[in-house]
Amino acid sequence: MKLYINGCSFTAGEAYKFRPFWPSFFEQEHEIVQNDSYPGCSNHRIIRRTIDFINMQDNPEELVYVVQLTNCERSEWYDEDKDIWIGSLRDLANFDDKWRDRPWASNAGHHNDAKPYEDLQKQYFSVAYKHQSLEKSMLSTMEQVILLQSVFKQNNIDKYVIIPMSETADPRNYTPNDSNATYYNEMLNTIDLTHFTDDVISKIAKGLEVSMENFHPNRAGHETIYRYILNVLKERTYD
Repeated sequence: MKLYINGCSFTAGEAYKFRPFWPSFFEQEHEIVQNDSYPGCSNHRIIRRTIDFINMQDNPEELVYVVQLTNCERSEWYDEDKDIWIGSLRDLANFDDKWRDRPWASNAGHHNDAKPYEDLQKQYFSVAYKHQSLEKSMLSTMEQVILLQSVFKQNNIDKYVIIPMSETADPRNYTPNDSNATYYNEMLNTIDLTHFTDDVISKIAKGLEVSMENFHPNRAGHETIYRYILNVLKERTYD
């Protein structure tokens, strides 16, 4: 089985600590063509990079796609001067990992290169946070999922699963305000929910976290997630 994988730190690992992660277990018997997961990223980045990958493939329909949804409150913006997408991780600037390929990138690491953007990000967050809500963020995530599924359909890709990080990242578990209920339900009905896993990652790895303060899966948690996803793929005869 050839896989494409994308997600946040619940897939990439928390700052690449606590190896191995659930994709690592897939590597033992299957081929991961590309893993674009990245700590602290947004659903916008996850879906944008997944679509970028599809558009670069000659036969994208030959792969199996596992896409993990993250916190819907996260977003990203594009900086034309630096030619880079910058994720909004609350008041922190989180450069897309392609920043390493830019001519202005230093060898001092992400923190050093992102430092000039810290004040700008704090200003953006202080304004955006006042005008943002969980409902707006969830609706934005749903729009992104609809876009991704449209691209899947255009490219004849039917072997894929979408697995939310937690219930708060899952559009199926959100109750909208009465004023937005009709719009929300229409969007939810547009999404092909048959490609969503029954359980979310936080439920699958419940009790197998790094610590009481750190809810990322530990090694046993990542192995449990791997076995769950593998069973889903086998049940759908994607393997």
